Amino acid sequence: MTAGPVPTGRGTVTPADSPARDTPGREGAGLRRRVRQVAWASVPILSLTLLAFAPFLCLALIRRRVWDWAVLAAYLAALVLWLVLISVGQPGGVASTVGTVIFLLLAGTATVHALVAFRPATGLPSWRDAHAIRAADKRQEPAMGAARQREIHERATAARGATADQKKAH
Repeated sequence: MTAGPVPTGRGTVTPADSPARDTPGREGAGLRRRVRQVAWASVPILSLTLLAFAPFLCLALIRRRVWDWAVLAAYLAALVLWLVLISVGQPGGVASTVGTVIFLLLAGTATVHALVAFRPATGLPSWRDAHAIRAADKRQEPAMGAARQREIHERATAARGATADQKKAH
């Protein structure tokens, strides 16, 4: 087993069996994912729910799914409702009590939801990996677009040829 990068003619290469290599499924990657999970789950508690939406903003930016944006909007709406209720309510009043309940629900729900959403088993890429994937997709778009245009042109040419053959047959 090699301990680290091996110099080659073109630079250095880290062998696949090296512990220095960061590949999914290795203990280092799993530990980083677990630390990320706990870190994002602690944000709602450490910020006293003022940043309860932050893990879900990160999640929405990475996955770019409509449902993730809806979840982010729901957490933001709950945060705004909590802030309004505690700012307009009298101490010991109904608004203040409802605001306290919303605070507790928001803190607990956001923490547990972040623990579940960022668990290592989901295979959620890091922000850097998601950005690299999107950049690679953008680089491939022109080639895919050109191939798609060729296919459309070939189909149109074949359809015109078939139509012309049908007219000649009649």
